Amino acid sequence: ILGWLTSEIADTFVDTEETDLVSGDGSKKAKGFLSYPRDTQADKVRAFGTLQKLEAASLEADSLIDLKFLLKNKYRKNSVWVMNSTTAAHVQKLKNGNGDYIWRERLQAGDPDMLLGLPVHYLEFMPDNIIGLGDFKRGYFIIDHQTGIRTRPDNITEPGFYKVHTDKYLGGGLVDSNAIKVLEIKGTKAG
Repeated sequence: ILGWLTSEIADTFVDTEETDLVSGDGSKKAKGFLSYPRDTQADKVRAFGTLQKLEAASLEADSLIDLKFLLKNKYRKNSVWVMNSTTAAHVQKLKNGNGDYIWRERLQAGDPDMLLGLPVHYLEFMPDNIIGLGDFKRGYFIIDHQTGIRTRPDNITEPGFYKVHTDKYLGGGLVDSNAIKVLEIKGTKAG
């Protein structure tokens, strides 16, 4: 039973971590990259710790291209798109001027889908109206304690009951606000 319970707890921690890394407030959890202020100003004039955003009235291929080229080449070459599945479903329908889809399905199992030549990662806790793009390895630092998930069985403090105490230490924060850009689509949905 402890093995099954540990597996279920691990799944819960994964969801919690993803939420924290996207939108956590930094209080006893990671500060998510979307919790940092966002501004339309360019890299050289925007305050450190403020992400650059591009605002769009609707989701269009041109907005994604513009977002991609807001990143300097040193960040762009290692960048990934991040969005939830609902947003991805809308992006997959976008076409270029020749009528070709700009989204490329993975070629092999285990490979990511590609959008404008860059990999796509699904973060289900992203809002529907936001797409992130960046070199997250340079822009966002994750501290994940080596102990992983610790479980401590307890069948002593309350006789007849079996408790399992668990904990995991994880932190994260923005370290280079030039390495990540955000597309904000006006309204409540991407489509």
